[in-house]
Amino acid sequence: MNVKKILKEILMTFLILLLSLLTVVIAFIYMPQDSKDWKEKISSTSPEEYSIMSEERKEILEEFDTFVLNSASESSPSIFKMAFSKQFKLNWLLQKDIYGEMQKEVEENSLRVWYVYNMGIIAKTNSTVVCFDLSTVIPTPQLIDLAKSCDYLFLSHTDGDHLNALAVREVLRSGGKVLMQNNTGIVGETLKSLVSESQLENVSILESEKEYLIDDIRIYSVQTTHRGSQEQGNTWFSVTVNDFNIVHTGDGTLKDSSEWSKFGNIDLLSANTIIQPIDLRDSNARYIIPLHMHEIGHNRSFLEENSFVSYFEKLDSFEDTVSSKIYPLLWGESISIQK
Repeated sequence: MNVKKILKEILMTFLILLLSLLTVVIAFIYMPQDSKDWKEKISSTSPEEYSIMSEERKEILEEFDTFVLNSASESSPSIFKMAFSKQFKLNWLLQKDIYGEMQKEVEENSLRVWYVYNMGIIAKTNSTVVCFDLSTVIPTPQLIDLAKSCDYLFLSHTDGDHLNALAVREVLRSGGKVLMQNNTGIVGETLKSLVSESQLENVSILESEKEYLIDDIRIYSVQTTHRGSQEQGNTWFSVTVNDFNIVHTGDGTLKDSSEWSKFGNIDLLSANTIIQPIDLRDSNARYIIPLHMHEIGHNRSFLEENSFVSYFEKLDSFEDTVSSKIYPLLWGESISIQK
């Protein structure tokens, strides 16, 4: 085989690989019309408190359940399938909107809270941005921008739908702090390879049921099991910023109702949908955002059990009154809380 023929074959192989890569990149960044339509639909509706929710708002939330279920299968989808789904593309579009809204000032004595994805929320006062479980499994440029805005990032555990290593890296590179309990295990070779040794000094490992004062925020955390499993840990955080007490549950539940007293007066409870209405009542939180719905990395049965329809049925079947204001949010939506 002569040299010219060999070079020609190498060139053809390179062109095929380049074309394949270009096709994948174009397919990844292409925004389907369904994703664009849902972005417009979300921008045309507004969050409503559940006890006084309009039928129109309920219908939109239920339609969103169907939209997410359209991507579902009996087994959990691959990362590749998630990345090219209409649902992931929609969340990508909405992250950009969140970032734009975050650039605006928050009024004094107010707390604005955005729902990013799964258990990921961003809470902003007029002086501080606090983030919890900021992950969309597959990082996007917009997720990285959001991470750069975090003064503090709290991590409940290491599952990919709660923790993204690149988001953690960007928080640290931007001078923010990352906080967790030692059971989460994130401080290892992976994180050490992503940031400098000096940046690792902004990672704080918290002891369970011990109060901390870091800069201008008060922190208290409790170790729980992960969805009842004794093999995996999870952390509940109580974070007080500008006199707003935010409690984030991750994927855990408390052992009994007496434990709610550990968290004091709760302004905002970011609660996994596994937490039962009776526990929501015992929390006595002023506001509740139900989370861990529509996580598209799970299978069909999980998505059906963690949907707006399923959650509303759970609330309606509870005989006692939950005095908290419950705000089911779509991705990208936010509520504002005043003192």
